[in-house]
Amino acid sequence: KYGTLILSFHLKEFGDLKAALCAYNAGRANAKKWLKDKRYSKDSKTIDVIPIKETDEYVKRVYLAKEVYKKLYNDEINKRNEVIK
Repeated sequence: KYGTLILSFHLKEFGDLKAALCAYNAGRANAKKWLKDKRYSKDSKTIDVIPIKETDEYVKRVYLAKEVYKKLYNDEINKRNEVIK
């Protein structure tokens, strides 16, 4: 639960999933530093290049898991949304 809470704070602060995941794994200070550095962020809003290998691999694993969950549960989510409408 604590990890989910921290990630939600990062999502609110950074407004971008990739940056929030970087902050969660490598720390807020690193994510903020990367957003200010043109080598890592073209627009200062998203992180294009993650300079720490462990964090880069972590972010890739989370995005892969997200895609797997979408494929597994997309129909169920759509059905629930139809009931709500």
